[in-house]
Amino acid sequence: MLLAPALVALLLQSPPSPQEAEAATQKFTALETQLAGAIQRKDMAALDGLLAKDFTFNLFLKGRGPEVLNRDEWLKGAEHYTLLSFVLKDPGVRMFGDVATVRVVAQRKATAGGAALDESGEFAVVDVWTKSGDAWKLSARFLSRPETLKR
Repeated sequence: MLLAPALVALLLQSPPSPQEAEAATQKFTALETQLAGAIQRKDMAALDGLLAKDFTFNLFLKGRGPEVLNRDEWLKGAEHYTLLSFVLKDPGVRMFGDVATVRVVAQRKATAGGAALDESGEFAVVDVWTKSGDAWKLSARFLSRPETLKR
């Protein structure tokens, strides 16, 4: 059972210095901005390069059952999604070796299926990034839309 030693190693890690924490926040905020920009430009090549091969998109919205899309399904949907503007707020990053979790509040104006469906609002996003060689890839995105995000 290799999981127990890995958990012990994580628990024994010293917390990052404020400088390390700030550097990680800047790095992943830049990646999140790069991802949102690629969505906005409908730059499928850039999106393809940012997503892990096993990427999953997990959507939780009030009044709907949870939805899980695989990489190909999400990329196909991105072609019909128009991101007009976005602001990423309150980022939080936790590093676990070659895995990072990023929590961010995304304020966006968007439509889906042309202008037929308004997808604007404030969303809670948790992303899981994994290191692949020298690059970070988005492995999972969890998106929900609470009625009101408390601060």
